[in-house]
Amino acid sequence: MGTVFKTRHRLMDRTVALKVMNPWLLTDPTAVGRFEREVKAAAQLAHPHIVTAYDAEQIGGLHFLAMEYVEVISRSAAGTWTAARKPDGIPRRLRDQATAPPVPFGTGTSR
Repeated sequence: MGTVFKTRHRLMDRTVALKVMNPWLLTDPTAVGRFEREVKAAAQLAHPHIVTAYDAEQIGGLHFLAMEYVEVISRSAAGTWTAARKPDGIPRRLRDQATAPPVPFGTGTSR
């Protein structure tokens, strides 16, 4: 449903995991609704074994969720995993929006 990137949240000055909804799913209302429900659910969760959701937004048609980044300790502890992409792998539209002046939170949704 999405791709996760390891990147830096400039305003919060912290490393985050940024989940971006796959662009080819944006035309599917069911997929968008599912992503938005996932964002709302993540915002309600608070537990030491669940990553914290920090920010969610829709910018330029892209839906994303910024959440706590957790360094994987070992493969056996994490199971099968894929390393988060470096910031240079973030789609250009999102990277351009991320460097634009800040806008008020709550003008869009995402996970």
